[in-house]
Amino acid sequence: MPSLELKSLKTLSKIFDDDFKYKIAFHDPGGNTQISYGRLRSWVHQCAEELIRFSDTKERKVLIFLDSGLVFVTVFYACLLAARTPILLNTKLKDELKSLDSLDSVILTDKKNSLSIEKYMNINKNRVLVIDLQENPDLVSEYEYPEFHPDDRMAYLFTSGSSGKAKLVPKTFANLMTEVRYLKGLLTATEEDIYLPLVPSFHIYGLLYTVLLPLYTGSGIRLDIPFSPLNILEDGMLNKTTMVIANPSHYSAMSSFLDHCKEKDFSRIRYCISSTMPVDQDIIIKMYEMLNIRLIEFYGSTETGGIAYRKFYKAKTWKFFPQIKWKLDTNELMVSSPMVSSDESRDETSEVWHSTGDLVNYHEETGGFSLLGRMNQIVKVAGNRVSCLEVAKVIREIPDVQDVVVMGVPSKTIAGEELLAYLVTENEAGMIKKVKQFCRSKLPDFKVPSRFMIVPNIEKGANGKVLFRKLPVPRD
Repeated sequence: MPSLELKSLKTLSKIFDDDFKYKIAFHDPGGNTQISYGRLRSWVHQCAEELIRFSDTKERKVLIFLDSGLVFVTVFYACLLAARTPILLNTKLKDELKSLDSLDSVILTDKKNSLSIEKYMNINKNRVLVIDLQENPDLVSEYEYPEFHPDDRMAYLFTSGSSGKAKLVPKTFANLMTEVRYLKGLLTATEEDIYLPLVPSFHIYGLLYTVLLPLYTGSGIRLDIPFSPLNILEDGMLNKTTMVIANPSHYSAMSSFLDHCKEKDFSRIRYCISSTMPVDQDIIIKMYEMLNIRLIEFYGSTETGGIAYRKFYKAKTWKFFPQIKWKLDTNELMVSSPMVSSDESRDETSEVWHSTGDLVNYHEETGGFSLLGRMNQIVKVAGNRVSCLEVAKVIREIPDVQDVVVMGVPSKTIAGEELLAYLVTENEAGMIKKVKQFCRSKLPDFKVPSRFMIVPNIEKGANGKVLFRKLPVPRD
């Protein structure tokens, strides 16, 4: 059994702590509206009571169809208070929504997202509970907080579906709260922090850093911030923030505008936090040297939870979380920890080893590792191992290339695979020839793509990962 004491919601979140009743939990972008923990708790209690009235007492799983923000936080904790296990739906995965029609569960959403439910899900409207938070919620009486066992399911999350069909992954209280407690210590998170989340809460990264960690430590959160890199950098919002939660594509977009912000004071920012994939080292260096902004990256997945981190701009290797047991299977990283999800039918007392699908090099001198790439992104071309990410990084240096992804495809002329590059560009004329010439000046011949497709865009998921299954089938 995991060594985790968790008796009630009061130990899980400051939402339910009387000492935090008047502390500010949420700030709107302009700072004009502030929502206290006391008001948030009233909303959570009311939503829980409404959910209990609306759903069958035997029904333990409920669906949440929301992106993030105040309603998401309210609904998530209301589910726990009502002893229900939320399934966090990725609002971007329309195909997966259709497959959920057979689930006879209540769906919690807001007015905006209810329109998507009507469009993509052929379900009985009586199953949909639309949450509308009243401006002045009634004061709540004492509520009996349910007790949880560490191995109880806290939530179900979808994987990103970047390389295949998205999967539903169960996460226990021990899985999530073990990581939250470790992150609190690693980041020295306190109630004085204010979080600026730019990622959706239905993803594990968003759930941990924008729902669980801030409200576990009694911190403040900025509400529903639309992502506009220049506006975020220039309107002073970062001056009022201590933790920025974003993905690599956000930081890449913001880095283009750093020259406009040399005179800005970002000294309040303690960490810019990133996950889902490594941030380009040039961006990390630029953020630190120009604005003294420190970036900390986390490595893991929905199934594994957090595995490792690296701090600041000169860190080349990833450092394992202390809870992680690991081993290498022909350079593929395998992990076991209290954060790793397990199948509901499995004996919880047995150890679970999870394949990350990543190839790594272990560095004994530092006790850390460096990422070589995904197993499906390391391909053999003419007998040589090639990293698709390395080739894509070189192509991305060409000014007229807006986006690129490189992958291996079966070769018709040689044994093994050849490289195919998908390019997004507004200047198609002569672009393929230009890319080939540039690659030959930077890379050995076997790393130069032999096939190209110019596409209007490269679709990415909510976490910034490329959706490979959405790429067009290569032409012969």
